Amino acid sequence: MKFTDNVKKVHKLMQTIFSLPQKIGTFQSWFEVYKVSEGTFAICEPGHWEGVISYLIEGRNKAVLLDTGMGIGNIKKVIEQLTHLKVSVVNSHTHFDHIGDNHQFDDIAVFNDEFEIENLERGLTIEELKSELSQKNLYKPYQKSSIRKHTGFFRASQPTCLNTRN
Repeated sequence: MKFTDNVKKVHKLMQTIFSLPQKIGTFQSWFEVYKVSEGTFAICEPGHWEGVISYLIEGRNKAVLLDTGMGIGNIKKVIEQLTHLKVSVVNSHTHFDHIGDNHQFDDIAVFNDEFEIENLERGLTIEELKSELSQKNLYKPYQKSSIRKHTGFFRASQPTCLNTRN
């Protein structure tokens, strides 16, 4: 199967999944945001073959962002347009497409797993990400200026571990 066939399948799946929720809009030409239910938003990155989706879930006093996406664009600015609440990040796991904008947030949690914690603390170098962010893996182009300059690593602040036993 060709790469373009995979990309088309991912895009079609995303359209199917999000055919019912209300599309809020497109942000920074990279993110598509859907209102799944009151206080719950799906923040999609349909431009990459991974079809990344992060979720913003609002509570009464605080919001949780489940994953921070790829780091293309600026997910924090999108979040600021969707909620006025303080936002904590929870990473489902530490693959590149789930931690890309972690560096923009202060309160980051990952499940209490030694491997995941080490990955989160270590971060990823730009070199490690180059192949994943190459044009051949993208469904739609992005402006090079939309990827912010980093000090060489996608780093989180000290992770707050979630207690998985309670």
